[in-house]
Amino acid sequence: MKACVALEADGPKLLAASIRNESVFSELIGLRAYAVTLRPEFLNALCTDPITDQAILAFASDTAQSLSLAP
Repeated sequence: MKACVALEADGPKLLAASIRNESVFSELIGLRAYAVTLRPEFLNALCTDPITDQAILAFASDTAQSLSLAP
């Protein structure tokens, strides 16, 4: 993988397709791969975090409560 990414610096750009796990994706990003394709469910998993989702819900709840107390 490293050799393929290194070759793209002076030639055609590499498209790494159908990346299915975080370790391969992380390695490709670390190697500065030009482009990757990801399955929608994998991309969605990368863009969500349960702790962040809980914090957003708590913030929304706190904001709603604060606004209901405003004069």
